[in-house]
Amino acid sequence: MATSTAQDWLNGINAGSFPSAKEITIVKSTHLPVEGFKLLVDNNILSAPVYDVKENKFTGFLDIKDLVSFVVFVDDDQNSDAPQNLQDLIMHGCKLYQVPVDGVTCTYLSRRNAFHAVKASESLLKVCQILAKGVHRVPVVDDAGNVVNIISQSMIVQFLAKNLEHLGPDFKKTIAELNLGTHPVVCVKHDTSAIETFRLMDNRKISGVAVIDDTGRFVGNTSASDLKMFMKTLSLETLKLPIVQFLKMIRQESVDDIASPAMGLASTETVEVAVGKLAVTKIHKLFVADDNDGYKPRAVVSITDVLRLLLK
Repeated sequence: MATSTAQDWLNGINAGSFPSAKEITIVKSTHLPVEGFKLLVDNNILSAPVYDVKENKFTGFLDIKDLVSFVVFVDDDQNSDAPQNLQDLIMHGCKLYQVPVDGVTCTYLSRRNAFHAVKASESLLKVCQILAKGVHRVPVVDDAGNVVNIISQSMIVQFLAKNLEHLGPDFKKTIAELNLGTHPVVCVKHDTSAIETFRLMDNRKISGVAVIDDTGRFVGNTSASDLKMFMKTLSLETLKLPIVQFLKMIRQESVDDIASPAMGLASTETVEVAVGKLAVTKIHKLFVADDNDGYKPRAVVSITDVLRLLLK
């Protein structure tokens, strides 16, 4: 069990002192959805807070995962020509939502991703408590309500990887000892089309899946962040490719974008090792697979699991 020392350590750090990774991108309620998503793609980020100009408040986050729904909607619609650029895709997707087109705004989409803010004077412990609920990012606001930082799960796990001495004895135990992670693992076969893979993610409301070969062996993974790279060179025809070929194609577009290689985790490895792998690869989850079991994914260890262990 993680000792109170870890929580005391986190409680002694102000959220406002946590380093910011990059400039904060804000999507306004006056932005059209295509403008909001373009901000995500152009700034190479997965989400951005949405500010309601009329209500003078933040309503949530516009997330790249919302683009998964748009892509699936458009693929399902066989009555029109397939859009071949981001603007046409978003405009076409808005028409397929189960609400009036003018109701599909950045504000409407942002409400699917809650805005759980903390004040800069509050502790990093509170940030971790929110992230441990499965929230992927926490805005830090000043006394005037301005967003001064956004602390993501990935940023926290990188911070933890640099401060392993504070994490407690549980982090030196193995994944098997703690039975850490969730199961069963949601998988797709390597020859499943990219669009069917994204459709599965959309239907299950999950951010990623494992990719396996014909024997069930773990060969890779994909997540909504791969869709971000796809949007830079959008061609819906490529969605018909097997998921392995699709990933190879889009991840070759930019070496800098390949920050999420397929990573497995042996059940005999420690939680400290898992933290290190999550930090280095900048991915949100690792698939537990052992060589003596044919390297078949049996569980998923996520940053959320790590944070829950830390706060246990």
